[in-house]
Amino acid sequence: MDAKGDVNGPDLTSGHYTHIDGSYDSIVQLITTGVPAAALKAHTRPMPARGGSRPAPLTDDQIREVAAYVYSLTHPMH
Repeated sequence: MDAKGDVNGPDLTSGHYTHIDGSYDSIVQLITTGVPAAALKAHTRPMPARGGSRPAPLTDDQIREVAAYVYSLTHPMH
């Protein structure tokens, strides 16, 4: 809940990104395409594209909203 990560995923507040450079656009791309098990670079669980299929995949607008939140965790507005 605090975005600090656990065994299932990385700390999103650290500013260290495993699969991307941390830019807003790369976060959008990562959420859109996901991270399959074969591409994992750390001991975390795969991330399904668009948040998975249950209850429904994230829409483009929802992906941009989630990406903006994740981006804001390490890029605070001044």
